[in-house]
Amino acid sequence: MTVRVFISYRRDDSRHLAGRLRDQLVVAFGAENAFFDVDSIPFGMDFRRVIGDRVAAVHVVLALIGPRYAPEQLAQANDMVRMELTTAFEQRKLVVPVLLEGAPIPAADELPDDLEQLAYLHAAPLRPDPDFHPDTQRFIGSLTTTLADARDQPPAPTDPPPGPVEPPIPSRSTPAPPCDRRVAPRRWTLIDKKGGWEALAIAFSLWDPDSGDRTLSIEAGGAYGVGFLADGNTVVSLDGGGDLRTWRRATGEAVLTIPAHSQGGALACWPTGPLIATGGGTNDPTVRLWDPATGTPIATLSGHGGRIHSLAFSPDGHLLASAGSGEFFRGDNQIRMWSLDP
Repeated sequence: MTVRVFISYRRDDSRHLAGRLRDQLVVAFGAENAFFDVDSIPFGMDFRRVIGDRVAAVHVVLALIGPRYAPEQLAQANDMVRMELTTAFEQRKLVVPVLLEGAPIPAADELPDDLEQLAYLHAAPLRPDPDFHPDTQRFIGSLTTTLADARDQPPAPTDPPPGPVEPPIPSRSTPAPPCDRRVAPRRWTLIDKKGGWEALAIAFSLWDPDSGDRTLSIEAGGAYGVGFLADGNTVVSLDGGGDLRTWRRATGEAVLTIPAHSQGGALACWPTGPLIATGGGTNDPTVRLWDPATGTPIATLSGHGGRIHSLAFSPDGHLLASAGSGEFFRGDNQIRMWSLDP
């Protein structure tokens, strides 16, 4: 399978081994799938957005840690390595620490609060010669297997909720056709000492709820949210880079790609008609409404002070609720209600 990798490293610590590792990743996955760093940011570009876009385009972020990693520098807001890793965690990417030349992983009390989880991730050792090549090959093989297993793993079954399966249809809504498919993101789970950490994977699938069979798989580049339009024939997704996409349910064919936000946060589909709500990430804390037929923005709702964690329409379509992320993801931890009535 093709794996897209972003290598995060500190130049004063691991430039040489980072270059050698990238050479091996290029052999395994191709030069276009191994992102080295952000040296090539054009003048005048917002490097936060460039980092967000590049991290959004990959499946996994490698955090290279050597003897001179200097974790105290991660406390600086403008530290490039900090930005890369916080962006990766915010976008729920798979982050793998790679320990160079016997370096230890930083302890939790050496890291900023939003990077504390790095201390609890299972790390891969990468030793110098003569062990560099075999270590690299084992690492690449393990990484490929992990991502392939995540792609092929169906969602865990859950007990059906009590009460009626079909919610009542509000009086003002037009009844949608019966839903004969479920849509769910594929996930991998990284278990750490503090519990579980889930990261959204690189695709989502449509499932037949009666047979449990997968009927369609759609590559979405990391789906932050998925859903159906009210007509039941169009699937919608929002990826970590903030792109809103629509797909034909019957074939998986991409219809529209809309640059909705600089970073993705949350998505919801209006239950009573063709309308999509999206929420942005830390650098774009807005809620936006879209016409899915044309990709035209309808409204921008401002008020949150950080990343939008989730969105939900009321069943009658009159209200939209938005929830900001907690402090861990630099959100405002607030819920806001928006009236959609004229």
